[in-house]
Parts: sequence; structure tokens; C-alpha cells
Amino acid sequence: MDPINVLLIGSGILWVWIAFKYSDFHVRKYRYFKLVWWIVFSIIIITSVTLACCARGKPKVTNQDLLAKLNEVLATIQKDESTRLKKEYPLGYVMIAFSGEKHIVDNYSDRFQFDQNVKIYKDNQNLLRIEMYNLFDKVNENQIGMISAGISLKPGTKQSIVRFPSFRVIGECLKNEPIGVYAVIGFSED
Repeated sequence: MDPINVLLIGSGILWVWIAFKYSDFHVRKYRYFKLVWWIVFSIIIITSVTLACCARGKPKVTNQDLLAKLNEVLATIQKDESTRLKKEYPLGYVMIAFSGEKHIVDNYSDRFQFDQNVKIYKDNQNLLRIEMYNLFDKVNENQIGMISAGISLKPGTKQSIVRFPSFRVIGECLKNEPIGVYAVIGFSED
């Protein structure tokens, strides 16, 4: 809960309680002193509770924790969907996990090789942009160059990225979670 809300709710409850307890101010003078003492005491208690809530804060996630979580989910997806992915992309596929500035790229293709410096980012059109450099077809010994893809962030969406005479490249969003986006670039026969 937000510390400001804790402070407002706590002080509201306390003021209602004080108003009911000391509604007969005129009976004795010492009640005024007791009232002031309760107000000061309650402000000290509410302030200390609010500071305790603020001091705890949210736990910070380090880059290693984030990469470990991305790797864990990517391994689970690979385990669960490997048969389907091998069937749909017989020439191989590249699995991608992306979260903010961090990303993981795993190549599951014996035929295609690429530079591991892959550029991945989200754009204004709610697409995951992927730029793969120096894509090389080992079977035909053909340097393809750079492939730039925009993959929708809606899970299950497939998009044809580029088509060549012997194969085509398809982008698919596998999962979109708060911690990251998981996608695949697949290579299939044309």
C-alpha cells in the first residue's frame, strides 16, 4: 500500500476515535492536556509507521536476476514448444527473450548463422523490432546480410518477414509477460 494512503487512513481513523472519546471537552480541564498528548502521540506513531513502510520499498531487480528469469522462462518455452517449433520451422529457429535493455538470443538452427550483436527494441507501433546482422546460409554458402523484422506483441501472431527462393523467414510472438516478451524467428521451406 502507498505510504501516503497509510498516513491518511491512519490519521482519519485516529481523529474519529479522538472525536468520540473526547466529545465532552467542558467537563474537566485536564482532558485538554490529555487530548493534546494523544494527538502528539498519534502523530508520532503514524509518522513512524509511514517511514517504516517507505523504508522497505520495492526490492531492486539486478541485471543478473532479470537475465536469469528471462533464461528460465525461455528454457520452459523451449521445452514445451520444441516439437511444434521444429515442425513449423524445419530449417531451424532463433528464440528471443527481451526485457527493456536486456535480451537473450538462442540459435536452434544448424543451417543459418548470424552475428550475435542483435538489436532488439519496442517501437511506437507496439511492435518488437529485431535486427539480425550478417545472416549466413551455410547450405548454399550465401551471405544474406541484415534482416529487420517487426513482430506484433500479441502472443500467437505470425508474420512473414522476408521470402527467398528456397526459404522464408517468419516472426512469431510466443509470450508477452510483464517481465519480458518472448518471440521466435523461424526459417521454413518455401
